[in-house]
Amino acid sequence: MEQQIEETDALLHALASPSAQLDHKAHHALSARLKHPAFAQLLLHRLAHAAEQNTRHLAAVLLKRRLGGHWPKLDDATRHAFKTTLLSHLRAEVAPAVRRATADLLAVVARFALPATAGGWPELLELVSSCAASEHEQWRALSVLLIEALLHSEHVADELRPHFEPLAALLGRALAEPPPSAVPRGALAAVAAWA
Repeated sequence: MEQQIEETDALLHALASPSAQLDHKAHHALSARLKHPAFAQLLLHRLAHAAEQNTRHLAAVLLKRRLGGHWPKLDDATRHAFKTTLLSHLRAEVAPAVRRATADLLAVVARFALPATAGGWPELLELVSSCAASEHEQWRALSVLLIEALLHSEHVADELRPHFEPLAALLGRALAEPPPSAVPRGALAAVAAWA
């Protein structure tokens, strides 16, 4: 596993490299690996554990692009691992670009997980609710970021329909926050996604 991690990090680093030749080689190597569902698990590991922000960001972006095709091929334990890892990573991630990419990836997972899970995906809505109720601005901002990412998908928005009233109230409170809070800006983006 350690060798696979090192190879994956090297490919992701090369992909972010300004050298066109390295970028081409990395692209070719990653394209071949991305066809295999097991590589998605390795990318998830790099998203959750890589020290470099660029590595985490690229892992999230690549997963967002490919996970939809692999999701039906994953077993229940792996799907559960994806959901729990993404929720915990979203709470822990400090880099804004990686947090955004992780929220977008979580919305892709929600597209498949919400309809397939009896009673929805309660941990996802609990995260949104607990972050929105936090006294810390960063968590309230995370809440509206996540709502925005989820509402960008029609499929997810349909699944969230029973929760529209509490989501509307949450966004209303977020929009009313006084400056210099960044939360109203995020809430406005979520309202635009909803519209």
